[in-house]
This record gives sequence, C-alpha cells and structure tokens, in this order.
Amino acid sequence: MENMPPPSLNIFDKLQFHAKGPKS
Repeated sequence: MENMPPPSLNIFDKLQFHAKGPKS
C-alpha cells in the first residue's frame, strides 16, 4: 500500500479489487 504499483499492475490491482468486492 505504501508504494504505488506501475500502471500495468494498477489495472490488475483494480481488477482484483473489483473481483474481491467491498464485501470481501
């Protein structure tokens, strides 16, 4: 969380975040 991942990882991160969902 401290370091901000590159754009490529950022996109993947968003996909994971959506996949997990706020409920998770």
